[in-house]
Parts: sequence; C-alpha cells; structure tokens
Amino acid sequence: MRSLLKQQGLWALLTAKGMAKKADEKDDEWVTLDEKAHSTIMLCLSDDVIIEVTDQETAAALWTNVVCKVVGIGYIRIRTHDEVFCTLSDVRHVPQMTKNLISLSTFDSKGFNFKGEGGVMHIMKCSKVVLTVLKQGNLYILKGSIVTGSADTASSEIPTEYMTKLWNMRLGHMGEQGMQILSTRDFLSGYKVKYLDFCEHCVLGKIHRNKFPKKGKLEPRAKNGVFVGYGEGVKGYRIWSSSENKVIHNRNVVFDENSMLNSVVKSVGTENSGSVDKQVELQVTHDQSESQLQSGEDQHTTAETTGSDIHPEARQRSIAIDRARRTCVKPPQKYGFEDMLA
Repeated sequence: MRSLLKQQGLWALLTAKGMAKKADEKDDEWVTLDEKAHSTIMLCLSDDVIIEVTDQETAAALWTNVVCKVVGIGYIRIRTHDEVFCTLSDVRHVPQMTKNLISLSTFDSKGFNFKGEGGVMHIMKCSKVVLTVLKQGNLYILKGSIVTGSADTASSEIPTEYMTKLWNMRLGHMGEQGMQILSTRDFLSGYKVKYLDFCEHCVLGKIHRNKFPKKGKLEPRAKNGVFVGYGEGVKGYRIWSSSENKVIHNRNVVFDENSMLNSVVKSVGTENSGSVDKQVELQVTHDQSESQLQSGEDQHTTAETTGSDIHPEARQRSIAIDRARRTCVKPPQKYGFEDMLA
C-alpha cells in the first residue's frame, strides 16, 4: 500500500508535514489529492477493516487508524477478579491506540481454551480459570485491573505469613496436620505452623499414575528359547535359554505314576528274558458242523506270540478312561438356527 501511494505521488499527504497541514477549502488541488489518497487506501483494505474506519473522512486520519507503529514490546501484570496476579508477555505498545486490546488468537496459540455463555467468557488453561471477561456491546471487558508502578524484586527474607504456604509447597503439598507434627518435632527449622490457607493444587489437583511402558509391535513379547526335546521318563519338555545359559524344564504336567511304573516293569522284564518277538501264521481246523454254520468258509487267524507272558497290569492305562465327560458341548452352527420363513 505504501509503494502504491508513493507511485501515485500521494505519500506527501501522510507524512508528518502533510498531517500537520490542514486542507484549505480554497486549495482545490490539496483537497483532490486527499480524496484520491483516501480512496486508494480504502480500495486496499478488507471488508472487516473498512467497517471500522468508515467514519474517517481524511486520508491522514484513515492512515493513522489503519497503520499503527509499535514502539516497544514488554509485559504487563493483571490483578484478576479473585485477587490473583498474572503476567501477559509479548505485549505491543502502540501510542496511537486508544484502547488496550487482548488477542484471543494469541491465547489460542499458547494452548488456552475458551468457554462462554450468558455474556460471560472464561479463558482457561486445562481446567484452571485464568481470566474472566464480561460482554458489553460488541466487546468483552476484562474483569480485573492492570497493576501499574510495580517492580519485581528479590529478597532473602520471607514474610512470616507466607512460611506456612512455603513449607506446604516444599513438602509436596503436605496437609496442615502433618506439618504440625513435623513442627512439634522441630523438623521445620524452628518454625511453628499456623493456619494453612486454601491451596488450589491440594484440593483440585489430581494424582498422576505411572505410565505403562511403551512397546512397539516388533519388540519381543517373551524370552527366546530352543526346544531340545523331552526328558527321560517324564512328559515335560526342555527349553534351552540362551539369555540365561540354562535348561528350563516344563513342570505344568500331570504325572500318572501307575502307568510310568508299569511301563518300567515291562521294559525290565523284556530285557531280562532275552527272548525275541516273532510273527507267525497258524491254521485252525474246525469240525464239519461249525464249517456248515459258517457257509463252508475257511477261518485263518494271525496271532503275535512272545517269548514271555505279559502281565495284564503291565499294559499302559489309557488316559481317556479317567477323563471327565464333556457336558457343555455346543451344537454345530448349522443346527443353531431355524428357518422360520414360509
């Protein structure tokens, strides 16, 4: 905009000398330049800004309201409605501005949120209310005041009325009763605990729990091991752990001692007998009456004989005999529904 005004020869109207000179009604040339500069500035403004500066008739007044020079950046202290002091940083000082304005977009960029209803809006940080503003017309007026003439100083001496609150913060917001016990035992450097004022952190604060450890999808969920087979005489398997350099035996099994004992007796009896098992075929002859009942067919059987008789108790007992019968077996899915359509 400034380059456009200089190109058209209208920048002289907006300088300090041009602003000091008043337009004379008889000086038609000066009035024409002022109107031309005014229209040029209006064409470069947005609709929102034009609505705010429609009452400015001269180019100098319009330029002053549109372009304001920042002469300094600092901070101000504000006393809120609940007698709490807060500091606003990065505050621009513009001498031409007649009102102190607080930008909500700046609060939003710094993580604050807003909640308003019934003409009252609260500016909050997480769940803590920082500022409260009241609606008057089209603007929100801060409910509080600006602290002027104050200076931040550091002192090595702490007032007595603040010592109770100071020890409360030092001890992790300990309760008043606990601090009195420490005071009677002379653990607070000889200070006597007095009445503890309302502490927002103690009452409204929350307890933070330890976070769960973060694990990625590719990180191992268990220890790596190598399966090395089953132990001799047991059903548990063995795993070699490379990280611990030892063999781990599986112990989550049920041992049937009777079956294990019978199998050991059978193996010992076979070794002591020294016999060899053979498979032979035997031809069995029947009487004529039996052959007629069986339609004249010959019967041949095959039997396996061993050199020593095996005791019936030496046979391994089946695990399925002692297993309980399942009673909660659901029917197949195809039998679970009935077609009710005609």
